[in-house]
Amino acid sequence: MDWLLGNSQWLNGRGPNLRSASAESRLAQVLAGGSSLEILWPHPKYWFQDVAGTRPVTAAGQPIRCWKTISGTMRFIQPTSDDRAPVAARMPNGNWVAYFDGVDDGLQSDTNLDWSINSYGMVMAGLRKLGADGTTQCAIEQGPQSSASDGWSIFGPVGTSQWRAYSRQAGSAGGSSVTEGTYSGDNTSIVSALLDGVVGRVYLRVAGIQRGYSSGPTAGALVSDKVNLGCRDMRNTYFNGYIGPVVMRSGPHPNEAALVAADALINDHLLGTFDRNLRQGARGATTLIADPRYWFQDAAGTIPVTTVGQPIRCWVSTNGRKFIQPTSDDRAPTASILPNGQWSVFFDGVDDYLVSERNVPFGDSSAIALFAGVRKLSDGYINAILFKGSSSNNGYIELSGQRSFLAGLGTSKYGVQTRGDTGAVSSGFTESSWGAQLSAPHSAVLSATLEPTAVARGVALRTNGVAANMYNNVGGVATYASEVVHIGCTSALNYNFHGHITHLGMRMGVVAPEATIIAAENIINQHLGAF
Repeated sequence: MDWLLGNSQWLNGRGPNLRSASAESRLAQVLAGGSSLEILWPHPKYWFQDVAGTRPVTAAGQPIRCWKTISGTMRFIQPTSDDRAPVAARMPNGNWVAYFDGVDDGLQSDTNLDWSINSYGMVMAGLRKLGADGTTQCAIEQGPQSSASDGWSIFGPVGTSQWRAYSRQAGSAGGSSVTEGTYSGDNTSIVSALLDGVVGRVYLRVAGIQRGYSSGPTAGALVSDKVNLGCRDMRNTYFNGYIGPVVMRSGPHPNEAALVAADALINDHLLGTFDRNLRQGARGATTLIADPRYWFQDAAGTIPVTTVGQPIRCWVSTNGRKFIQPTSDDRAPTASILPNGQWSVFFDGVDDYLVSERNVPFGDSSAIALFAGVRKLSDGYINAILFKGSSSNNGYIELSGQRSFLAGLGTSKYGVQTRGDTGAVSSGFTESSWGAQLSAPHSAVLSATLEPTAVARGVALRTNGVAANMYNNVGGVATYASEVVHIGCTSALNYNFHGHITHLGMRMGVVAPEATIIAAENIINQHLGAF
């Protein structure tokens, strides 16, 4: 019915009303035009607890022994037992995904995916890998062990590669990989393999960026064979993590606009609009949103926050990364509501803070962008909002609510600083440069770009959509190591922030375009109402 509703607008010569269709139908619409299209969409309406597809999945934790494509023409089944089936699960935003345990979970199509009359194909999947770096895990593959037989694969990870697309035709193979630290460990990405049998190439696209290609597959038609989900040939190389939407499309590759739209629909399902905006075109992002869906009263993340005043000892990012208060409830920020009725995280300015449970993957980034929605209630020294590393070390990052970064220019009411190999590089706002009050109490949408190698502004700060004209650029080359990140204090657990935080975003990899910055600011401001 969703498909019919979404496409009924074609009648009488009108285009489809995308807003009336479900997300999976919109995905099918933006990728229309190929020779064939099969979509696995993660939702109980396509999942069943038995191979025959008669007993629907109704709750998280139940086995998925049959997953039907939205067209109903293919079924992916676990023929052996419940124990070897993936289970229904949810991302932190509440949307459905299938969890594969990395031990023996797997599904296999009950019919061949026949691409034998095509020379082009595309596989696109929303994946969150949990497997340890250096292991070899297969998220999806056509053919029995396609390193020896014709077919294609998407791995994550495999050896030194974090994501890899692989193709083999007529006995000749090739693959394309990414190895950057920003994709290491627990990573959520939309990963695509674009197969070109005309010239014999496989292209890898990760998080909206075509990362390269590998020659090797012999030119010619693709193959007809079964497809395995979460494993190779239902017998090894098992994937540990979550599998979201999966697209398998034959025929000419979609154009860039269609690929971007498809990436966005899958990313919105897995991570949400704020994350999608930051992640598009980057090498990774970590985003936190003030919403009880992402808050827990215990550091393990098992006891949900349900009302105002409860401690937030675990704030889960949209991609599942935990920021915890490891010591006690007394040092945890609390759930609060702003005057406009929106949720916020309140830090008392005394000893409240959160710290990432594991290192945040900044590695291999030449540029960083930071985003925050804050309402500060005092102007204490530093008033640290976000802090990474030690201020004396290359690659440290600080976003603060009060700081004397810029010598001779007075106290910045908001500031950002990082450090390269030749010194610190900063940007900030004083009330004189702003021309109005910035002292507490004050609400601000902050966005900062950190690129110490830039000739002009190594660091740039925007407050409520206005760019600072106060900065220095003597930072040299920064090395952004993957480290823990503190929220509400410095890495020494002092100079605590006093006020409310609604959003935090960290974008890694490449310089953030102005359109990305403005869109992120608008999303935060809709919640905070700062300007």
